[in-house]
Amino acid sequence: MKAAFWREALKSADLTLVFMIGSLVVTFFIARSLAKPIRRLNDQMDSIAQDNFDQEVEGTERKDEIGAMSRVVAVFRKNALDRRRLESESEEEHRAAANVRTRPKS
Repeated sequence: MKAAFWREALKSADLTLVFMIGSLVVTFFIARSLAKPIRRLNDQMDSIAQDNFDQEVEGTERKDEIGAMSRVVAVFRKNALDRRRLESESEEEHRAAANVRTRPKS
């Protein structure tokens, strides 16, 4: 009777260990699948903060929360590009107006 008990106890312990290891492996891959896109999104936000708009924002096609965050960052990028374009146009208009005012009248 005692031998049967210990045999079953060891079987249970083995199964528990297998399930724990399996759970750790699954958790590792889930965490990795989330960490990479978040790290990439963080790098893209840093780039935008440094006025570097060369890269398109990745992950906007995703249907999860990371995709939602990527779409928001893409809006920030677009707004920053629009702001830069408008500032450039405004500077050109000011220069043109200044040239008209300083040009000698004939």
